[in-house]
Amino acid sequence: YTLPKPRPHSNMRGCVAMLSLLLIQDARMGARAFSPSVLLRPGLVRTSISRRSCSTSAGLLNAKSSTATEPSTAATESLDGERFVVFNRFNTRGGSAPAAFEKRWANRKSSLAKMEGFRFFTLLRRCEKVGGVEKEYEEGTPDYMSMTVWEDKETFNKWRKGPAFKDAHGGGTVMGVLDAVWGVITELKGMPLTAAWDGLSLISVPSKGSALIEIGERNEAGMPVADGQSLLPAECFVSMNRMTVAAGNAAALEKHWDERESSLSENPGFVGFTFMRKRGDNKKTKKSLPDDVFDYSTLTVWASKAHFEAWRAKHFAEKDKKQGGGGFGDLLEGKPSAIYWEGTQVIQTEMGI
Repeated sequence: YTLPKPRPHSNMRGCVAMLSLLLIQDARMGARAFSPSVLLRPGLVRTSISRRSCSTSAGLLNAKSSTATEPSTAATESLDGERFVVFNRFNTRGGSAPAAFEKRWANRKSSLAKMEGFRFFTLLRRCEKVGGVEKEYEEGTPDYMSMTVWEDKETFNKWRKGPAFKDAHGGGTVMGVLDAVWGVITELKGMPLTAAWDGLSLISVPSKGSALIEIGERNEAGMPVADGQSLLPAECFVSMNRMTVAAGNAAALEKHWDERESSLSENPGFVGFTFMRKRGDNKKTKKSLPDDVFDYSTLTVWASKAHFEAWRAKHFAEKDKKQGGGGFGDLLEGKPSAIYWEGTQVIQTEMGI
């Protein structure tokens, strides 16, 4: 039996079809409505609960203004978003694919740092061991995610619809587009999937003129130096505790996290925190990933894995001394699920996240 010869241009048609799916996915992302956060004055964002209030000298990017509206005491209303967080989730092929994937990202032209409303970017690589213990994840859990934090969805959409987005995705040239599509075919298992979240209860430490995160080697264009053979060094560490809220408990869960006492900002290496609420729902679609069952998640950015592990050891030691109280498990379906990431190719701003 002889395999039939491929039709002329069949590979090209396949590439164009895959690219079309990517563009449709991006268009759907840009079409959703979003309620932007409100800037009070430079360095401060509006928050709903005074437990995160502080003076500007404390250096935190959350403070209560005299013009801020007091929240209702009843947990019946959802909180306003203070950030817009976008993830593109990827599963890479084996062998040299992960290193080649990281190099492709490193070679992308990026002007994110110059964009209005941009706050933070990192390419996340799933961390398989934390505290000396191997971490098991659900089959199909992404092994990479791009994470971009924006002031609001309006500024995200301005970037998406502008020339900077086109430059970062092949530059609009035929060869650039084909190269990007070829990367999807050779380096990934399936198409990337997008997830967008509202960032609530923000705690962020501005850099005060010095970088919060020590970034790795960069070339003359300011991009990471990658050889495509070895993985890039980690430049930050991101922990997420994902959860599914029980029916009717969403507002109460948000209220719990917004009112809780937090000393995160007092710990060395802390960069920022937000409690995230997923926008949209992929649970019932054919194209979904294991983490689509979660509709809320914490997101904490640390300068390094060592800083996170030091905080965690301290946190659990203090928690063991306390007698009950303060839980939120009765608001959830099942138990929270933690996932950890090494952050590469960081682009940061003076505002933290």
